[in-house]
Amino acid sequence: MYLPILALFLGSLSIGTTEFVISGILPTLSTQFDVPISKAALLVTGYALGVAIGGPLLTLLTTRFSRKLVALAVLLLFISGHVVCALAMDYSVMMAGRIMSAVGHGCYFGMAVVLASLLAPKDKVGFALAIVFSGVTIANIFGVPLGTAIATAFGWQATFILVALMASAAFFGVLVLVPADGARQGKSASLSNQFRALANRTVLASFALIFLMMVSFWSFSTFLAPFYFEVVGLPPPWLPAALFGGGLVATLGIFIGGKLADTHPTETLRWSFPALVLTCAAAATLAGLSMPLGLAVAMFLVFPVTLVATTVQNRVLVRASSAPDLASTLISSVFNVGIAAGSWLGASAIASGMTYNLLPLIGVLGAAVATIVAHRAAQDDQRKLQKATL
Repeated sequence: MYLPILALFLGSLSIGTTEFVISGILPTLSTQFDVPISKAALLVTGYALGVAIGGPLLTLLTTRFSRKLVALAVLLLFISGHVVCALAMDYSVMMAGRIMSAVGHGCYFGMAVVLASLLAPKDKVGFALAIVFSGVTIANIFGVPLGTAIATAFGWQATFILVALMASAAFFGVLVLVPADGARQGKSASLSNQFRALANRTVLASFALIFLMMVSFWSFSTFLAPFYFEVVGLPPPWLPAALFGGGLVATLGIFIGGKLADTHPTETLRWSFPALVLTCAAAATLAGLSMPLGLAVAMFLVFPVTLVATTVQNRVLVRASSAPDLASTLISSVFNVGIAAGSWLGASAIASGMTYNLLPLIGVLGAAVATIVAHRAAQDDQRKLQKATL
């Protein structure tokens, strides 16, 4: 089981690296393409929309084909997009390459999640899914700082080449190690039944929480590099180390959150979003007071997000188990709609004259709304649990 799962993990590691590394090289791309940083930030928005829209469409168009075949095809699309980015001479070509990669990302993640659940024994499905999901988190620890350091040392093009090579290794790993799963004709639920499985209160509330969580985090995180430079006072050569520290915090949140999702899901859902309100408020008010304090509050802003991420995703997968392909792909889509909205809000705020130190206030508002939704969702979960025990 483990080698095929690791091959799928390598694909999610590539995806996580390319999605988040752009924050570390945003000032460089702004200078390279002679565009304001608010416009350069649309490379985050465009990518996220490519995942959110292109991923589900491609998933629906490929329902008759083997999941392994689809995963291989979309990895090739993902790699091709990075080659286009590495060769880009202007902003529009860079955006086209990002969108190509994003469509591959959206579909691949859905296929990888379902393949992992099929490959694992029933008592280890959660562990297998955790490995695939962890690729994105580990990208924050190693991929994003490494990509940023490589861009600093060898130029931004080298970062996209690095991700293309990582995805190529994932392609050959899936090709060789993942067993053929056969065509899916006649095996998948009908399109109407799949959408019906998603149209329930638990799933919709979870999607709303994912969206608000991403808006809150990415309205700030898109501009993490200039925030570190201009607000915290971090010297540019230290940026990879700061990103590495943030990745460690994210990983801590994922592992703790994974345990809490099994043992205390309702409490995790109820209290993580108020914690996000507090961390966003701390980033807005304390980051400029001293460099150590600024580093601490900026790094720990991600902790409540990763703490609750497994719980909200599990709520979707459990309640929409009859539509696994579409459900798993739409989780990624909703994440990226939130990322797109957050990066757009942040870019619009900067373009309107807001200073970087105030960006986390957008997160305060988004997380406050999420707190209300999470409280109602937690009440629903408690009622269902009480009914089940009667």
